[in-house]
Amino acid sequence: MKILVAGGSGFVGRELSKYISPKYRLTLLTRSQKSKIGYYDDLLTWSELDEVKISDFDIVINLCGYNIGQKRWSNSVKNKIISSRI
Repeated sequence: MKILVAGGSGFVGRELSKYISPKYRLTLLTRSQKSKIGYYDDLLTWSELDEVKISDFDIVINLCGYNIGQKRWSNSVKNKIISSRI
C-alpha cells in the first residue's frame, strides 16, 4: 500500500512514519527537497504534485498545520492548531 504524508516531517509525522514505515511504502510531501528524509521511501514536493501522481497513492494523510510542539497549548494556540487544519 502506498501512502502520501503531507506535513510528515513535523513532530507527529516523524513518529507516525517510524511506526508505519515497516508495513507500507511512504512518500513525504514537502515544500523543498531535503537530503535526509528519515523513514520515508520517497520525497515529493508540492510543485511536483499533480492529479496523475496523487492518484498513485492509496491513502493521503494531511498533517500540515500549526506546529503543535512549539508552545504551550493556551486557548490562542489551540485555536491556531485547529484553524490551520480545517
